[in-house]
Formats: sequence, C-alpha cells, structure tokens
Amino acid sequence: MTRFWEPLPDERARELVSDWGAVPVDELWPVIVGVVQNLDRRSRPFEALALLSAACEDTSDQRAMFEMSCTAGDVAVNASEPLAAIAATRVARRAADELDDSTLDPRWQLILGHALGDLGHVNDALGLYREVRDAYAERGMIVDVANVDLNVAIVLHGIGENEKALGLLAQAATVFAGVGDDDQLKACWLTMSPALRCLRRFDEALIVNLRLVELQRAAEDPRLLGHALVNLGNIYESNDDREAAKECYLEALSLYRRIGMVGDEAICLSSLGMLARGNGQYKLAESLQIEAARVFEAHPRPCDLAIVRYQLALTSLYLGKWSEARRYAELATDVPGTDLDPGLVLSEALRCLGDVEGADREGRGFVERQDEVTVREEKGVMP
Repeated sequence: MTRFWEPLPDERARELVSDWGAVPVDELWPVIVGVVQNLDRRSRPFEALALLSAACEDTSDQRAMFEMSCTAGDVAVNASEPLAAIAATRVARRAADELDDSTLDPRWQLILGHALGDLGHVNDALGLYREVRDAYAERGMIVDVANVDLNVAIVLHGIGENEKALGLLAQAATVFAGVGDDDQLKACWLTMSPALRCLRRFDEALIVNLRLVELQRAAEDPRLLGHALVNLGNIYESNDDREAAKECYLEALSLYRRIGMVGDEAICLSSLGMLARGNGQYKLAESLQIEAARVFEAHPRPCDLAIVRYQLALTSLYLGKWSEARRYAELATDVPGTDLDPGLVLSEALRCLGDVEGADREGRGFVERQDEVTVREEKGVMP
C-alpha cells in the first residue's frame, strides 16, 4: 500500500474499501475525498489516511492520485504528523510530474512547507512558501495567498519573529473575514494567541483565546479545541494562574487521547510537568517530561523535543542532577525552527559540576543575547 501513516494493526484501510467491488477507484475519488474530509472534521485522521492510502494504491488516474494524496497531506498536517504529510506529498509530486499540467494547483508544495516547518527546516519551508505564494499571486488567488501567509506566520512564530508573524496574520485574517471563511479565520486566531503571549501582550492573547475556545466548543471540534485549550493554559501559566492552566492542559490531554493525537498528548504532558515543577513536585515533573520526550523521539517533532529537553534540563537542576541538566541543555541548544536559548540553564549546570570558566562563558553569552526582561524571567525560574 501507499503508506501515509503508521500501518493500522487491524488493517482498517482494506476494511474501508472492501465493498467497493468492481467500481473503479478512478470514478470514486471525488466521493472518497468527501468522506475523508468528513472523517478529518470528526477528528478521525488515521482512518482518513488509511482510506486515502488504499485508494491511491488502487487508482490508475494520476489526477485522482494527486487530489487524494494532497488531501492526505492536509489530514496529516492537521494531525501533527509531518512525516506522513511528506510521504503524501511525494505521491502528489509524482502524479503532478506525470500530468505535466502547468495549471495544476501547487498545494503539495504548501503542504510540504508546513511539514518541513514542523520538523524545524525553516529555510526550506520558507523557500517553498515563497514559490507557492508567487504562483497564487500571479493567478490572482487572494484567499490562497492569505493561506500561505498564515503558514509563513506559523513558521515565524516558531523562530521568535512574532511581530512579523502578527503582521501577516492580520492581513490574512482580513481576507478570510471578507470571504466568510470562518475556519481559516479561527486558524489565524490560533496562531495570534501564542504570538501575542510571547510579546507579553497577555490581555489581548486572553481575549482572543477565550473567544476561540468558546467557538470550538460550539463547533464540537476536539482537535482545534485541544489546541485552543493548550494556548489558553499557556496564557494562564504566564499569569501565574497554575490551577486554571492545569485544568486547560488536562482537558486538552483528554481530547487528544480520545482522538489519538499522541504528539499533542506529549505537549500536554510536558506542560503539566512544568506546572508540577512549579509546585515543587520535581520527580513527577521529571517523569511527565521524560514520557513526552519519548513520544517526540518516536514521532519526530524536533522543535517540541527541544522544548521538552529544555524543561528537563531545568527540572534536573532542581533534582540536583547536574550532568543530566547539562546534557539536556546541550541537546536543546541551536535546534533549527526554535528560538530556545538554554544558556543560563547550561551555565548553572556547569557551575555545579565545577566548570567555573564554562559557566561564566555561557552565562555571559545568554545575557548578551537576551533583553533585560528575558534575563530576569529566566533567572526567576532557576533553582
């Protein structure tokens, strides 16, 4: 089979297509795409991917294969499975090459850019986005241009370029509001919230996120509700409202477990570990963060893995595990796609290990790279 996902143990893909009989898949693909989109909206991404994979295996129509594999890439991106998205876009690219159609939608490049961004390949992702944006702009496809800007903003937020990200999000939101595309408008808000939080504009971030949570509850979309709850929890945590943050993370964790989004489960575990450390529960924090790190190692998401390793470095300092703190801090340093700076944590670990010269060097470097507020906040979370 043309695998876009980790194979389902019950061979669900074949079960889903067993009653197609003699009807050619080539004639069914518009219906298949519709069914898949419905599964995706109901937060059943792996069933959707199984169906698409089986369909692509059985079709001889290259245009059908292009459409179905692009849809698979979209589903995989929504499910935070970048490797599955890359596999699907490879199939789409092969189909596009065989069609040799200059009018073909460059969606596969857009999907690939998103997946590469999730994997921390920032420059590659931004390069693809530029190509796709130019192609859409030449055709006067303003909504598609706005969609590219939204994706670029997600990447920029990941590397700390939050002012630029907010500028693009504001432009895109105006377009989506103008055409009545509520789903994409909410996607803009979903990225606006953490960008505003990183810029310490907490009141604005809270307003955006409370509205988003309300809308997603009404829409009964567990995937996006989970994302909104994690963002809301982060805002509460920034405001030192740990109990409210914990409630958000636990609800999001329950939603992600119900729909099988293990990578997002791990984000919740990492966040709960951070709260546990703040409450003095250092061993609990360590176990939660180690579990999250294992998930990110098994389902490659290097940016998220770097973040949880940074948190493990801090927790290790509180536990007096200096060598582990040093190892985790070094692993979280200079990871593409993030703006993490574990320099102060590394400095403290080296000092405790007796490397005074190395500690001073790392500490000076951190102070030189960061502004006064960041330095003060970082010192505030140190043991």
